[in-house]
Parts: sequence; structure tokens; C-alpha cells
Amino acid sequence: MISRLGIAAVFFSVILSAHADETVIRIKGSDTINAKLMPQLTAAYREAGNNEVQFEIEKEGSDSAFTSLEEGSADVGASSRLISSGERKKLAENGVELVERVAFYDMLAVIVNDENPVETLTENQVEKIYTGEITNWSELGGNDEPIKALSRDDSFGVSAVFQMLAMSKKPYGDTVERLEVEKLPADEVAAAAGSIGYSAKAFLSEEGVRPISIDGVPFDTQMVKAYPLTRALYYYTPKDVSPEIEDFLDWITTSAEAGEIIDEVGFVPVPAAKKPQETPTPPEEPVKAETDEGAADASGDDASDSEPSADSADSAPAPPAETEPN
Repeated sequence: MISRLGIAAVFFSVILSAHADETVIRIKGSDTINAKLMPQLTAAYREAGNNEVQFEIEKEGSDSAFTSLEEGSADVGASSRLISSGERKKLAENGVELVERVAFYDMLAVIVNDENPVETLTENQVEKIYTGEITNWSELGGNDEPIKALSRDDSFGVSAVFQMLAMSKKPYGDTVERLEVEKLPADEVAAAAGSIGYSAKAFLSEEGVRPISIDGVPFDTQMVKAYPLTRALYYYTPKDVSPEIEDFLDWITTSAEAGEIIDEVGFVPVPAAKKPQETPTPPEEPVKAETDEGAADASGDDASDSEPSADSADSAPAPPAETEPN
């Protein structure tokens, strides 16, 4: 007969064995990735039959992805920008060689009211609208009415992202109207015929507005790599990781289930971005615009000295990545 003490010992041994079989994957970095999207991805991954995998998620910004990888306190670094050469060098000095994967793409639409006849703008024209140099639609082939340029409040990270992607990091002009925190650009553009705004894909359901083409490229997920206002976001890991981490990363970057979640949140999954694309035919009579040949690079502070990883797990060329305040 087995004593009570013996039964307790066997039970405790089973518990320890169950916990020993669990894998904990530590993911640290970008708030853009880890705040809303990553919890949904990890939950879906466990529901897909991977209950033995546990996750620890921290969202302290892209910089923390690389410091955590250097310290060994993260298995996956989530970043909204490319690693800088300085960060790569520091990691290498500590014996950490990284593999880089494109996580997904983020597109920003430039939106106008449905009644606006302007169909396309150049990047240079968008920049001049938001710096206050172009103030009337007639300067762009549209109606003779003032341009009401709208921007999200500075408390939203997208305000700085748009500034980097579309404005060569120049300051917003005094003519730009900052929206109150609770207001959405699409709602405001729908209410005013002469207005223009920008919006992430996730907030484009409002009737009365439409995204316009930039440099002749339509706002279409099939054109994500050609669309100018696009950035890639990334996952970084040490070169040698466990099979469990490899399986998880493969699932969140290539599976149809993960792609649906990424799309629902408002981003563009990597498989969609890899579909064959045709270069759009430029308009027959494009609106002439003055070209600023000496315009500053719109990359982020760290992106200026960044370089793709030699061990990139995604060989497809990515759109320019921008450093984002996370």
C-alpha cells in the first residue's frame, strides 16, 4: 500500500514535470508590436495547440529590444526600426550575433474628402502641405479653396511617424490643425470638403473619405513595397535559438491565422507583402511639383546608420524603416 506521503511525493513530482515541460519565450521591445498585437498573436498560438509555451511580454520601446538581447533577458526583440550599427557592434562585442526577420508592414494613408477632385499627390506636395508651404487646393490642380491640414495630437506616436515618413522630419506648419485626442482624422475629413489627413489602415472604415495615391502608387496592401509611406517592423533573435522559438516566429510571420490577426489590427502581414506586384503606370499628366533635391533623409535617428542583418531570415527587400518613438 502506498502511504499518503508517497502519494503526495508522486503528485508533486508530476507538477514539477509538467512545469519542466513548459517553454517560456520572453519578448521585449516596441510598444507598437507588443502593446496590442503580440498578446493576440501569443494567445492564438497557444490556442492552436501550443499550450506548453508560455510568454512574457514587455513593451518599453524598440531600444529595449536590443539592450535586453544584449543582457540575455529577452529571447525575441521586437523593434519598429532597424538595428543601428552601434547596437549591432555592441552586441557582437558581447558575443551575440543576431538574426533579423520582417514582422509585418505598416502603411499610412493620406486621406481626403470624397468631394475633393484631387486623385494623387507627390511626396513633396504632401510635405509642403504639412509644413505650410502649400495652402490652397488650386496649387495642386484642385478647387480654389483653402487646405485644411489635420494631424493627430503629439501624444500619438503616429504623429511623429508621419513626420518622418512624409515630411523629411521637418516640423509641422502653423496652419496644421491638431485634433483633440478623442477625434479621429477620418471623421474630421469626412465633415470638411477641403480637409486632408492621414490614418492607419485600421481606421479607414469611415464613409465620405478616400485614400489618395502617393507618387502614383495607390494605397493598396498589394502595393505595400512600392507605397512611399510604408515602414517595416522587425523581430530580432540570437542566431542560435530553441526549436520552440523558431516554430513560434515562423507561425507569427507566415501562417494564415497570424496574418488574419495582423490584418485585423491594421497592419500588413509579410505573406501579403510578398505577393507579386506590378509597378503602377504614372499619371499621363502628373501635377508638376518643385523638387527638393537636398531634402533631408526621412529616416529615424538610428536608422541613418542602420544596415540589414547578414543573417536576415527574410531576404525580401523591405521598405525603408523608420525609428519610432515607442
